[in-house]
Amino acid sequence: MVASYPSNADEHAGRSSVKAGLTPKGPGRQVENHDDGAFVRRVLRGCGYSWAEIGSRFGITRQAARQRWG
Repeated sequence: MVASYPSNADEHAGRSSVKAGLTPKGPGRQVENHDDGAFVRRVLRGCGYSWAEIGSRFGITRQAARQRWG
């Protein structure tokens, strides 16, 4: 015996498949600002850390760290 299930198109017609709690309507909380970038440039680079070391601490590549904070 084979069960029949409605197709995804029929089941979700006219509705979003994204949960409302995961997509707030208002602007999200800002995690980083220009002062954070200034801190990284001034303190971490001033102490002799390379972009590769900074990137590895944040889990990103050195190129991404330099683009983000350099």
